[in-house]
Amino acid sequence: MNSPQKRTTLCVYDHTGGGVIPVATVQQVAEECGLVVAPQAYAPAEVVGTIGLIHPPSNDTWESVLASAGKDEIRIRMSSQGRPGSALPVKTKVGAYGFELVPKPFDLPKAHWEAILSGLSDGEIIKTLAAGGDVRDLRGFFFRDPDPQILPALTILCQGYLAAHVDPRTAKLDIAQDQPAHELCDKALERMGWKTLIRNPEVELPGMLGRDRLGLQKTLLDPTWWKIFGEDDPLKIAQQEWGRQGNGPWQHVKALITQVVGGKGDIKPEVVARAYLALAGKLGKREQ
Repeated sequence: MNSPQKRTTLCVYDHTGGGVIPVATVQQVAEECGLVVAPQAYAPAEVVGTIGLIHPPSNDTWESVLASAGKDEIRIRMSSQGRPGSALPVKTKVGAYGFELVPKPFDLPKAHWEAILSGLSDGEIIKTLAAGGDVRDLRGFFFRDPDPQILPALTILCQGYLAAHVDPRTAKLDIAQDQPAHELCDKALERMGWKTLIRNPEVELPGMLGRDRLGLQKTLLDPTWWKIFGEDDPLKIAQQEWGRQGNGPWQHVKALITQVVGGKGDIKPEVVARAYLALAGKLGKREQ
């Protein structure tokens, strides 16, 4: 195990002399976070200490800097254009960690440098990030997650389910008002804009909604209908797309996917309405 002194040392190597990494800001933040600031390195061999911020002139330089790091030491590669985010963290044979910073270094405000440097001073946080997890919202600095696929697909399925429970002639739900699902579904349909849509005389709704709606509703209760979004492990993918889960809205989405994957029991309107409202809130925030 490294000594406390070594675990809290920061060193910066920018082969341009400071044109890519805001050295002064980083060193100031490091001191405020209680890190020991080593002199700026002007050659790869001078990079020392626990945390090394690196702007290498070549892949070979990056590899050599990473190879020279000791156990539990971290080297973070940076670029004037940002890194692609597709390079996963690596752990060397001796136990050093290599990360790649996704944003452009000069685009990061001081508060983000504080989050990064204070977070990477904690060995447990480093291990979590290296395994692809998230702590203190640090994951986004080192990973660029793909655009969501499962969550938007599930949102569309929820919309179709809920729309099938509305009479297109009256805009009224086919669910009794004294049922617990009525209020939830009504709220979800308002969020969808569906009730406004079907009251618009200029809008022609799909003919299927005017025909055997009860038969359609029965079909939608079956978990197998929902499996058309067809991933081998949709819950795991949805968790990755959602990010930090917690005990709030994510739990409603998880409940729906878990029931779909399990394939047991009818998919109830209240389950779908809760999931849709959670999804609409989450995806709506991303679009802002």
